[in-house]
Amino acid sequence: MEDSNEIDNQEDQLLGNNDSPSITLTDDSSQTVINSQAIIEKEPGFSDLPLEDKIRYYSLPFFGFFMLFFIWFEIYKPVVIDDWIKGTIYLENSSLTQNTKTKSELVEKGRTILKEELQKHPYHSRIWHLYSQYFLLTNQLDSCIYYEKKAMDMGAGGIVNQIEPLAADKINYCVGVKLNSIHNSLDSSLAAIKAAETPHYYNFMMDKFKGLVFSKYNQLDSSNFYFKRYLVTMPDDIDVFYKLANNYFKQENKKEALFFIKKVKKLNKGNAKVDTLINKINDL
Repeated sequence: MEDSNEIDNQEDQLLGNNDSPSITLTDDSSQTVINSQAIIEKEPGFSDLPLEDKIRYYSLPFFGFFMLFFIWFEIYKPVVIDDWIKGTIYLENSSLTQNTKTKSELVEKGRTILKEELQKHPYHSRIWHLYSQYFLLTNQLDSCIYYEKKAMDMGAGGIVNQIEPLAADKINYCVGVKLNSIHNSLDSSLAAIKAAETPHYYNFMMDKFKGLVFSKYNQLDSSNFYFKRYLVTMPDDIDVFYKLANNYFKQENKKEALFFIKKVKKLNKGNAKVDTLINKINDL
């Protein structure tokens, strides 16, 4: 009998049952014994891993993909520049050379690329804007204004890097060049300004141009009107203050002339030209 108990004890040791702890639940009616080995412990899953291991798990595939892309890029060196930017570069580089033949070739290459891009993307306002540079370089000012107006009509499609101010600057440059070439014709000057106006975008420089033109042809009331409207947007333009003072001096309006010339004096002290006009106004 003792041998039998010894054999049972050896089996318990081999099976790990010798010192197995147990939990006893007791109530008034019965007693239940639950062996702790019957409780199956849950193995740790991915959600139980430390944050560092999770990051490492996800980052390795991305790192491998990046390395493959880097190797491919170094071997093949693909061109990642847009064609419309390439065309713009040709146009810009044409201004850096003094060789007439090279300049002409660069301009034509840029024009060809941008024209093709415009045909592919006719609703892309930036390409209209960039294509206008070709006409500016070739002194086709009316065409330059036309393409910039088209760009402004379409708009930039976003707040960042809007086309409108850039296009307006180029239009203003073209109008200024055209007005300087017009002599002794108020109607032709006003027509040049009107052709450059954009109904859906207020270009304040058009008011300044009108003020200058009307002043040149001695229509001072109209000149004063457009100069003052321009100053609403550009309130610190000394040149316009001076021209208004001179207009009112010609009209013998001492009060208004002094008002504007004092603004000039405040912003530009020590100017002999300003002092001369002040003395003339005071003699009225």
